[in-house]
Amino acid sequence: MFCSLAACLGVYVAAVWLYENFRTPVLLVLQTLKQLVSRQKLSQRYGQWAVITGASDGIGKGYAHYLAAKGMAIVLVARNAAKLNKVADEIRAKHGVETKVLVADFSKGAEIYPQLEKALVPLDVGILVNNVGVSHDTPMYVDEVPQQTLWDLIHVNVGAATLLCNILAPSMKRRQRGLIINVSSIASVGPSPCMATYAASKAYMTSFSIALRDELRPFGVEVQTVRPSFVHTNMTDFLVTGKEKWSKNMMVRVDNFMAYAGCTIGKVDMTSGHWSHGLQLAGLSLVPEVVRVYIFGLINKKLREQFHKPFSEKYGEWAVITGASDGIGKGYAEYLAGRRMNIVLIARNENKLNRVAEEIQRKYSVRTKVVVADFANGEAVYEHLARELLPLDVGILVNNVGLSYDRGMCMEELPKKLVWDLLTVNVASVTMLCHLLVPAMKQRGRGLIVNISSLSAAAPAPYLSVYAAAKVYVRNFSMALREELRPHRVEVQTVLPGFVRTNMTAFVASEYDGKAASKQLVRVDDYVRYAGFTIGKTDRTCGYWWHGLQYAGLKLVPEFVRVFVLQTIYSHLRGDMFMELVTVVGVYATLCWLYENLRTPVLLLVQGFQQLFLGGQTSLPQKYGPWAVITGGSDGIGKGYAHYLASQGMKVLLIARNEAKLKRVADEIMAKHQGAEVKVLVADFSKGEQIYERLEQELAAFDIGILVNNVGVINEKPIQVDRMEKRMLWDLININCGAATNLCNIAVPAMKRRHRGLIINISSMSSVAPTPYLAIYAATKAYMTSFSLALRQEVAPYGIECQTVAPGYVHTSMTEYLNPAEGQKNAFSIRLVKVADMIRYAGYCIGKVDQTTGHWSHGIQTATLNMLPASLKLRVFTRLYTQLLHEYSNTDKKTT
Repeated sequence: MFCSLAACLGVYVAAVWLYENFRTPVLLVLQTLKQLVSRQKLSQRYGQWAVITGASDGIGKGYAHYLAAKGMAIVLVARNAAKLNKVADEIRAKHGVETKVLVADFSKGAEIYPQLEKALVPLDVGILVNNVGVSHDTPMYVDEVPQQTLWDLIHVNVGAATLLCNILAPSMKRRQRGLIINVSSIASVGPSPCMATYAASKAYMTSFSIALRDELRPFGVEVQTVRPSFVHTNMTDFLVTGKEKWSKNMMVRVDNFMAYAGCTIGKVDMTSGHWSHGLQLAGLSLVPEVVRVYIFGLINKKLREQFHKPFSEKYGEWAVITGASDGIGKGYAEYLAGRRMNIVLIARNENKLNRVAEEIQRKYSVRTKVVVADFANGEAVYEHLARELLPLDVGILVNNVGLSYDRGMCMEELPKKLVWDLLTVNVASVTMLCHLLVPAMKQRGRGLIVNISSLSAAAPAPYLSVYAAAKVYVRNFSMALREELRPHRVEVQTVLPGFVRTNMTAFVASEYDGKAASKQLVRVDDYVRYAGFTIGKTDRTCGYWWHGLQYAGLKLVPEFVRVFVLQTIYSHLRGDMFMELVTVVGVYATLCWLYENLRTPVLLLVQGFQQLFLGGQTSLPQKYGPWAVITGGSDGIGKGYAHYLASQGMKVLLIARNEAKLKRVADEIMAKHQGAEVKVLVADFSKGEQIYERLEQELAAFDIGILVNNVGVINEKPIQVDRMEKRMLWDLININCGAATNLCNIAVPAMKRRHRGLIINISSMSSVAPTPYLAIYAATKAYMTSFSLALRQEVAPYGIECQTVAPGYVHTSMTEYLNPAEGQKNAFSIRLVKVADMIRYAGYCIGKVDQTTGHWSHGIQTATLNMLPASLKLRVFTRLYTQLLHEYSNTDKKTT
């Protein structure tokens, strides 16, 4: 029974995954075939003009050129007038189409849109490409991001697309034609620690765009969502600077990206813009969100370390590289110089060393030191090295120097001098330099040793016996030393390269030129690009992906793997392979769903039993700090949290814009909870960035233990985006996105210093899927969920907890529009949970779980929705809110 159920579930999950990931390519093929029969120009199909934001370079410039080549007149919008005029001249010269330039800085917020509306509305705008976007220069924790940058992210990434759709959608609806292309990002797939705000803004863009698509479809207006991965633009320049260009190979050039993305225009409503990005999205969708968050967090935190914490700060000022006159040693020297380390170059050829030192000084502006030493001279050389190296703050030692045969030889054919040289250079140098420099590293409690072994250490090598044995020594010595030094925070990395094109492998290149053996040689710069990236991340590496595959192949296959392979083969012959596969998929999907949806209740039970039977419960003020700050604290959920936290002994600071309500709630709390201390702070979050300087000054006086980011607004009723007032658009953005982001930016540094604290971010069940007619509200809640989950990973190492609360319908002032006339009920009103009931459950979750819906019934609703594919969830939300939209439209007509 279980296997049958799991098999059915596996088929269902596989079908959902195939639909979600193959829908776009299948539609693309079908639409392309259809357009071969009835081809129509974009200007005829949509309208004369194409408006592109962020058009001065990168993807925006690419779209401008592509659409101009298709005969569209172009409006270029960006903040740099000189760049815009240059692009406009290029387009006129190359494509001969009419081009306009609009200078607008979207980071200025609301003030620029009257000018844009005046310029754009009179035009027959057929295509709007919302491409403009900003990001951090490098990955950063939320509290490290300047507040101005946070506002730029919100105003540009969230505000620009929302307001431009609001401006241009009405005229598109009147003409019954048009296309909006919203450029989101692969970062919208999962919360991204150290890029929390950027990823959350892209989650907003994806949610908003998909909901808008269903809103505008009845009016003949199309909306396409583009979710690219890494494209080589100004926003990704930080990944390809200096010598470290590993990521450049993963990036798609803008012209290649546009060749694919342009082909999808007018054919599909969702695309990654490039086939390789589609594969990445499909792969990410196979793993649960917690794994995606972990992967993104791991990558971003490592990148943050690289850009915010140079190796010299992490390990020490100087890097010592042996065998540094050429080959891998020279490659490591340049790589570490690019990471702002001073370099000590050691080899026997002084002329070569001086030449390399001059190159490094000229290219990287770091100090260099040349030490001439021939390791073949044995013991005598180390007194000289001690005098040169011990006075320095050596942070990294790269034991690279090595010696091999000119060609393969039997043991007895080796000259005695060569045998001794092999031992003194390949074995003694590693051992003696570690012996020399390790005491100082241990004393400082930091350092890194990189020992270059060889792929030949994987197995005994006839005709290379002494060399291979020496490399086995280096590997084993290095791995043992790693465990010795681990308690002293000194790292040791073992590197096992295969064939690299150096002086040591020159005989392979010459004798086997053009043959398979010489083609296996990897160039030094390619090798060091990969090997350098592993520094500080892994304790063992082959340094290059192809060498890693070779090493894996050389290792003996364990018996259980052979059994598994044979079982797979015979199962295939019996014809049971497919059923086994779908059963495995079903079990995997079931486990993922169970983990995602039962994790919170199981954790609550475990924590409850621990407190019941083991005791030792710590009060919230002792655990986190004395003060709780609650935004939106004048009523609803915020007021509920205020009462609950006051009952737990917390001092409460209430923040909202209505002073009379705040004082009334404060009086209620003090009357109900004897001895409770309550303060009020009046702040209108809809004012945007201007209020935060005062808030920062006011909050600095409090030892904040708990921050509840509850404040939020919603449409008074379901409404199309283009019919919303601009003031409401900005309120949704400033309050639902800006408030939590900036308050975390203000509060987190002090929490990190105290090594305690709790942030509770109130999101919504609407973050689970895009919601037409509540498109912006739902997208802001997708932002909140993404931001909160990423923030949790950022602050966890500092002893700070972050809880995401995503409730369903709660009876507050925000859901008044769902209540029918007196004495009546409808499908929505009966689902409304009272605030007191929600807070009783949500309050119990505080300090026990990091993610909750706040009420058991909302948990069941969310779990049910999570069983549906994204497209079906969208259909459910569309149907519900279309019904509400019609109800309110009819009510409005009757009232009129």
